Amino acid sequence: MDLKPEKIKLLTNVIYYAMGCVIVAALAALCIMISAGTDKGTDIENVTQSVTDTAAVQNTTSPADAKVQSVPKKYYIIEEDGRICIYEIREGENVFYDYGAVEKNLMTEEMQFKLKNGIYINSEPELYEFLQTYSS
Repeated sequence: MDLKPEKIKLLTNVIYYAMGCVIVAALAALCIMISAGTDKGTDIENVTQSVTDTAAVQNTTSPADAKVQSVPKKYYIIEEDGRICIYEIREGENVFYDYGAVEKNLMTEEMQFKLKNGIYINSEPELYEFLQTYSS
């Protein structure tokens, strides 16, 4: 294998880019957790999985491909002022998406507690499943 200095420099830059993306994703996930005011273990696991998924994407695609590739939507659901608010997580920020028409009386006390502290949902199908489970 012939590694010319130009190729070595290009490979080094790609590696630094991928490492930087993983660090940015981890910091964004940490900021989301801090802004949500949560310290629940399940949320940490979800964020860790999110960072791992981001790292996997960064390690399997070139920098040009990473911009084109679609990232699955993620959501944050929380009870605010007695209403269920759904936020879409976009570029590390919670952007209001919709109100959830769910029946809290169909939920266990544990789920109601989690909802007061916020729940992370990892995909659109998972969001719809949650809403369908707790709607009348």
